[in-house]
Amino acid sequence: MYFPVEKSSRIEVRGLQKTADSLPNDIDALRALALSAIAERDAAIAERNRLTAMNDRPRRLLRKAQGFEDQLYLVLEDIELADTNYPC
Repeated sequence: MYFPVEKSSRIEVRGLQKTADSLPNDIDALRALALSAIAERDAAIAERNRLTAMNDRPRRLLRKAQGFEDQLYLVLEDIELADTNYPC
């Protein structure tokens, strides 16, 4: 399958930018470059997923704490109402 590449297009692999003209003409070298880019992409996706999973637990705990905070306010309201209804 052939995909036309514009002369001004740039490819970034391992922090190196390459123009389409500077890509290797050898199929094995191109395959190695593509596999390297795919491996880097997969590693970046895995790292993103790991960091997202790390953030999920604190988010759940925060939501749970906010639920406790809401319950605390309701209890305090009940105490205030009870206190106004039964003055000492």
